[in-house]
Amino acid sequence: MTQRVNIQYTIDIDDLGEEVVRLMRVLQDKIESLEMNVPATTSVLTLSTRDHIDNLRGALGEIDIGLRDVNAVINGYVAHQTQLHTEQPTGPSDALAPQVQEDLHSLQEQLKNIRNISTNEDPS
Repeated sequence: MTQRVNIQYTIDIDDLGEEVVRLMRVLQDKIESLEMNVPATTSVLTLSTRDHIDNLRGALGEIDIGLRDVNAVINGYVAHQTQLHTEQPTGPSDALAPQVQEDLHSLQEQLKNIRNISTNEDPS
């Protein structure tokens, strides 16, 4: 098997579908190019058959790695889309947050005033 390296590059998110299709077509071409030649019983136990099977296994391994890469891209996209949906405001409750903070501040001020009044009225 050949040595593998991880690469990373960026593309516009609108082009991601086309890139995944391109990667899948490359894999489809590799799959379609595979040939399984089954020899006759009298010639199956040879070095040639063994080499052919080793080559097929290597090619299938490369295809599997390519499919794993495509799967990782799709999983990354789905995770990104999910994150976008969970970060968006959920509705009126988000709009109420500033009002709630104002009300809380107002109540704290009123409580402070009540404490001041009761401290000033205390005969001790």
